[in-house]
Amino acid sequence: MLFRSSVRFFDFFGERLPVAIVERAQRHFRKAHFCNTYGASEAFWMTRYDEPRPPGAKSELPIGEPYGAFKLSLLDRQGREVDAGETGEICVEGPVLLDSYWRDPEATRAARLNGNPNSFRTGDLARRDGAGNLVFLGRRDLQVKVRGHRFELEEIEQVLAECPGVTAAAASAIEEGRSEEHTSELQSRFGISYAVFCL
Repeated sequence: MLFRSSVRFFDFFGERLPVAIVERAQRHFRKAHFCNTYGASEAFWMTRYDEPRPPGAKSELPIGEPYGAFKLSLLDRQGREVDAGETGEICVEGPVLLDSYWRDPEATRAARLNGNPNSFRTGDLARRDGAGNLVFLGRRDLQVKVRGHRFELEEIEQVLAECPGVTAAAASAIEEGRSEEHTSELQSRFGISYAVFCL
């Protein structure tokens, strides 16, 4: 009980944040302030959303507004700012960004906005809600995040395809507890013999 009464601040970072988790935590830690933040290894802490009590009738909490000296834009594939409510890639400009990817100048160039060294294309998709807060929607590519770790599904497919006896491989992210359902669906639709699930 002493622990619950002494905690003053919670900062959720790195994963989507369902409202149900916050509601449960707020019931246990009545004096604490709750904050949902968003960032990447290349740019760290880019947005912040201070959660109200109760969090409201949403299934998932926004990631908020730009934090500190960061300037965020939502851009389409042509690099144009999207209209309010539309989906775009989160692109950031600011002083605290990656210098470069280790021994990968091509990836470094691809991550920049028009060659600006103080910019970063996150590859994450979002839209703005009615209050102007960013709502995280997922990835532009096939990268997934599991418990804070990044996985490139295309790289997994490439390794699987090199295994003896494998003629084709596909990797996808599924919700926890749906492995049997997902296996049945794959076998019925595509005639897949085996499905391997890793955490």
